Amino acid sequence: MTIFDGRKALWQWEFSQQAEKDIAAAATTARDLAGATVLLVKAMDGMDWMAAFDPTGYGSLAQLQADAQRAADFGVTLVPWVVPHGTDPASEAAFHAELGSRLMVDVEPYPSFWTGPTENLPVYLRALRDRGVTELHISIDPRGHAVSAIGGLSSFAAIVTGIHPQVYWTDFLAPPLSVLPMIRALGGQAPVYPVFPGAGAAQDMADVWSLAQAAGCLGVSVWRLGSMDSAGLAGFKELTMVDQPSPDLTLEQRLTDLEATVHVLLDAINRLNDVLVKRFDGVRAALDPANPPA
Repeated sequence: MTIFDGRKALWQWEFSQQAEKDIAAAATTARDLAGATVLLVKAMDGMDWMAAFDPTGYGSLAQLQADAQRAADFGVTLVPWVVPHGTDPASEAAFHAELGSRLMVDVEPYPSFWTGPTENLPVYLRALRDRGVTELHISIDPRGHAVSAIGGLSSFAAIVTGIHPQVYWTDFLAPPLSVLPMIRALGGQAPVYPVFPGAGAAQDMADVWSLAQAAGCLGVSVWRLGSMDSAGLAGFKELTMVDQPSPDLTLEQRLTDLEATVHVLLDAINRLNDVLVKRFDGVRAALDPANPPA
C-alpha cells in the first residue's frame, strides 16, 4: 500500500502562480474543489529550496514540516516533490532525503530537469533509499523516447515504490485514449498512478481513468493547482475509485481495452487519409492541363 492507493492527488508548483497563497487555501481547494486528499508540493529544484525561484516558496525544512501539519488539519496529506538534475546524485540525494520518508521525484530528460548521465539515476534513487526514504515515487514523461533517455524502465522500476506517468494527451496533441498503452507498458514492476493534464475535459479524464483502473491503477493525480479552472477541478473531483481489480482482466475489460485501441488506430488512419487526399488533390491539380500550376 502507498499513500496514493485509493486516493486522488493534486500537484502544486509555486504559490505565487496560483490564487491559493498559503497551504490552508491550497489544501481547501484540493479537498473541496478537486476531491483530492493528497497535495504534492514542490520543495526543491536541484539542491535549491523553492524560495530561490518563488518568493512564497519553501525555504527550510521547518517551514515544510509546519505546512505538512497544517495540511493534515484540513484532512490533506502533504507530499514533497523535487526535481533532481543528476550531475551530483549523492549530494542531491542527501538534500532530498531530509524532506522525509515519503518523496516524489520528477525525472525528465530536458533542460532544467535531469541532465546527468543515465547511470546516475539508479545511484540517486538508491542513495535516497539508503538515507531513509521508504516510500519513493517517480514521475516521468512516459513516451518511449523520454523513458529511453533516462535509462529505460529497468533503471528505476525496481527501486521505486510507484511510477507516476505524465499522460498529458492535451500536450501530446493526441486522442485521450492513446495514453493507455503508455500506462500499460509501465506496469508489472511497480504500481502505476497516472498524472492527468489539468486542461483535460471531464469526460476524457473519466474515460481514461476508467480504463486505467481496469489496467490496475489504484490512484490518480492531476497537474496542477493554479492552471485548472473550476470545470477542470470539478471534472477531476467526479472521478471515482473502485475496488482493486483482479490482476487477470475479465473478458469484458479486455474487450473494452481492445475497443479503445481500435478507436485510437481508426482516428489515426482517418487523419492520415485526410492528409493523403489533400496531397493527391494537389498533385492532380498540378498535372491538369486545363489548370497549369502558377
